[in-house]
Amino acid sequence: MAVDALPHPPDEEFQLLTADEASELIRLPRSSLYELARNRRIPFVRIGRRVFFVRAAVVQWIIDEMSVPPRRRA
Repeated sequence: MAVDALPHPPDEEFQLLTADEASELIRLPRSSLYELARNRRIPFVRIGRRVFFVRAAVVQWIIDEMSVPPRRRA
């Protein structure tokens, strides 16, 4: 079934992003994004020869990659 034939738009959490869209979301050059994907450090989906990024998975990857500074001692 084609995406256009769905009765409602796909959920945003399963929205597929192109490399350009994903690189804009995480503010990295597209080449760096492809390098992360090539090294399997960021989640991606390959459909045929094309590479896509699931928006929710990229957002979760950002959250998982966040560093929290150590707490200062009083």
